[in-house]
Amino acid sequence: MSINPAILIKKFTIDAESGDLSAQSTLALLFYSGESVGIQPDYAKAKKWALIAAARGDAQSQSVLGNLYLEGLGVEKDYDQAVFWFEKGAAKGNLLAKNGLLMVKIKRQLDNLENK
Repeated sequence: MSINPAILIKKFTIDAESGDLSAQSTLALLFYSGESVGIQPDYAKAKKWALIAAARGDAQSQSVLGNLYLEGLGVEKDYDQAVFWFEKGAAKGNLLAKNGLLMVKIKRQLDNLENK
């Protein structure tokens, strides 16, 4: 049995709008991941829900924000903002945030090499 992504998103949206942190975090990840769950990525919605959940301390959402800023998806690419959000998630033990911090360092080094 396959779950219709639109129905799933509608259910999570109802829960998220009523303040459910887990639903807010899940929506951020769903909209960020998009294609892997059968929908078009929507980085504006990913950012919206990630900001809400990250402000409430959700490490997964902090990692999503870090990735949005690292890649410039729906926001201006900003390594400082990426580090800010990855550090918050990493401090809570989030592995993706820890990996994100390494990616920022690598991308900065590559940018420096390209600009020389």
